[in-house]
Formats: sequence, C-alpha cells, structure tokens
Amino acid sequence: MSYADRISKQINRIGELVDIEDYSSKTYSDYGDLVTQTTSTTTSIRAVFNQYGKSAGFQTEGVFEEGDCSFFFKGDQTGIENDNIVVRTDDTRWKITQVAPHYCKGSKTHIEARVNQE
Repeated sequence: MSYADRISKQINRIGELVDIEDYSSKTYSDYGDLVTQTTSTTTSIRAVFNQYGKSAGFQTEGVFEEGDCSFFFKGDQTGIENDNIVVRTDDTRWKITQVAPHYCKGSKTHIEARVNQE
C-alpha cells in the first residue's frame, strides 16, 4: 500500500464531511471590481480539520501561529484553490488562503489548505 493510499484511508476514517464552493470563473472591470462570477459546489468531501494549538516556536515546518486553522484533503481532491470556501456541517464557512500540496516519493499524498473563518 502506497503512502498516498494510507493517508487517504486515514482521511476517510477520521475526516468529516465538508462542501467546497468553487469560485473559479471571475470577471473584473477595468477598475478591479468583480463583475461576474461562476460558482459550483462539490458536496460530501472528506477532510480533516486542524487548529494549531502550540505557539509558532514549536512548529517544525511552516509558519503557524496558535489558533491558525487548516483542512487536510486527499491528494486527488479537486477544487482546493485560493479564495474557494470550505463549509462544515455546522455551516461555518472557511475561506482558503493558501494551498500546500504534500508529496512523498514523487506522489501527491494530501493537500493542506490554510483557512480563515468568514
């Protein structure tokens, strides 16, 4: 079993169901105002929510502050892009601010999406 398969299995086991609102098609005016946008929603995606509980000095990779939040998705999940929205089952909405794919032995194992609550 590959690392990607093992991580996918764990996300299935402990992950919660979330929806992704994809705002991928946007049109702006010459002044930078949003004119049109296309939205699509993908439902019932498994993801693991994480809130960092230690101060930045204890984080071994990345720059995180206590209270920062992220979601971890399977490596083949689509729609994980900046400015898209993750909606939890309690209807809290989280805007994706940074996407970090993680690799092992040349294979994408999972995707980390840093988020801010809307």
